[in-house]
Amino acid sequence: MGYDPRTVIYGTCQRPRTIEKTIAVSCEKLSHVITPYLEQYHFARDRIFLSRSESGTFLITAKNSFIDFSTHPVKNGLELRLQNIVKIDEDKCVRPVGASSTMQSFGVLGL
Repeated sequence: MGYDPRTVIYGTCQRPRTIEKTIAVSCEKLSHVITPYLEQYHFARDRIFLSRSESGTFLITAKNSFIDFSTHPVKNGLELRLQNIVKIDEDKCVRPVGASSTMQSFGVLGL
């Protein structure tokens, strides 16, 4: 949170090194700290989809890069914990209800 000593008001921060000498609500350090997380969020948001099948089942469809396969585990980046969000079969396995070369679809748990 910024502080303006001229007006003795908290909640503002003057940027004397900017051309316009703008006033903002923070020093923007927080923005820089969370930027990698925002980038991961935007990346995932554009590659994970929620939908409903023709039979009415709710589905989550995700790019393979978010799914931890035993033959190709996720090493860096976001990994979906499918066991917490999708239906598990009678053998206690997570199995897709649909698949393509780049994506997998799963029935959503509890819906």
